Amino acid sequence: MVKRSVIALVAAGSILLVALACSSNTKANSNQWGVVWNEEFKGTSVPSGWDVLQQNRDNYGGNHLAYNPSNVKVVDNDYLEIKTQRHCVANLDEPLNDSNVSEAPCPSGKMTRYLSGRVTNKTKVVDGTKPFRAEIRAKFNWNGKNGTRPSLWMVNGNSLQNCHHNPNANDPYGELDIIEWYSYTPAYTWSSTHATCYHHGVSGNWKNGWRTRRIIHSDEHKAGSKSGSLAYEWHTWAVEYDGETVKYFIDDKPITAYNYHASPTNHKDIERTPSVKLTTLADKELIKQTFDAGWRFILNDYVEKDEEQKPISPSDTFPKQTMLIDYVRVFQRGAGTQPAEIPAAGTGAEWSKREAAGSRMWTSIASSSDGNKLAATAWGGKIYTSSDAGATWAERSGSGDRNWIAVASSADGNKLAAVYDWGGYIYTSSNAGATWTARGVPGSYNWTAVASSADGNKLVATAKDHSIYTSTDAGATWTERKSSG
Repeated sequence: MVKRSVIALVAAGSILLVALACSSNTKANSNQWGVVWNEEFKGTSVPSGWDVLQQNRDNYGGNHLAYNPSNVKVVDNDYLEIKTQRHCVANLDEPLNDSNVSEAPCPSGKMTRYLSGRVTNKTKVVDGTKPFRAEIRAKFNWNGKNGTRPSLWMVNGNSLQNCHHNPNANDPYGELDIIEWYSYTPAYTWSSTHATCYHHGVSGNWKNGWRTRRIIHSDEHKAGSKSGSLAYEWHTWAVEYDGETVKYFIDDKPITAYNYHASPTNHKDIERTPSVKLTTLADKELIKQTFDAGWRFILNDYVEKDEEQKPISPSDTFPKQTMLIDYVRVFQRGAGTQPAEIPAAGTGAEWSKREAAGSRMWTSIASSSDGNKLAATAWGGKIYTSSDAGATWAERSGSGDRNWIAVASSADGNKLAAVYDWGGYIYTSSNAGATWTARGVPGSYNWTAVASSADGNKLVATAKDHSIYTSTDAGATWTERKSSG
């Protein structure tokens, strides 16, 4: 297995100052994630280990959507493609094929239907009795319309039927939604852990007799060339199970949890956090049964029909939409293979691992002009500083645990400025990070970047969908530059 990725000066979720990950494989040590199963989708046909669904309805029994192997193929000997299109037919018995594909609305007298693809592992490929990580690299070639939901997820194979029918049911159903991308919220990630189910009864908005206990994760995406959408670009989606919690990631950036549902009387929004203990949902033994059952992957697109999911209007156009999957990989600690690290190319010098600060979701680093004083920020953590070129690091507790986005440094390394996600203050330090001061700015913004002059007195900060802000007194006061737009 070849892992093709360049790791920057600060690598999210890795060790500081690693240069490049290359193609040679080495055995993973006890602390490393090693690949134990993978599907790279090489060749000209769907690999034999996958079932391709064929049915003339969706999995909820609706007839607006069907699945067919004709809409699933391997392209360029490298990617699995799942295609979704509209068809105009006389009735449910008319085959959905190229002759009745229509981007335009269906004419009077014709039924509007959609055809997509769905693949599932034939066998369980994830051992849930041990901690694991699963990664899927994918790209959503969105048609720009509401009402589709490309989904990359995992199931443990236990049925919901008992929870549907049995008022006393309390079963180990499991579902890990690595990403459900709702096209009507194109900038948002949606990931969920469904761990166990119970009988709910049909009432109100609940059309099914069952309900899963679940933890919902979601964040707004701000990276890439198209910051308003998660479509059109490659992203690596991941899930990690450590035996007690489940975490989700986009490009190694955590997708935070904000809500859980354990029962009709125990469900609420919570302060955003990377993970929630699974025992919040059910007792430890039932959770263990859920994960011990093992897991398989499901990759599919879905066309919505319920009004709350903003379905496509039959009177609107519906161009072809595709989803590409580069690979699916499963990792365990201390098992399988781990790509090696090699010297950085271009300069002739080698990078050194700096492990003293640990393995974290690093987001930014800043340096003094001589390279001795460093400051690094961690998503969902604190700010760390070094005065010996990274050989040792100090955790700066005064900065607090936040989703730090960026840090800037003066030339001497003494004056620092840092910004974090989800709005709030800009933090500054005048003593190389030993202490920090929260600097209020009118309003509450989602900061995206900060930069500093050599003397540290002049600062500039940017916020999503707002103006640029500047300071000439090391961050004590800030001025909005409305002319920046």
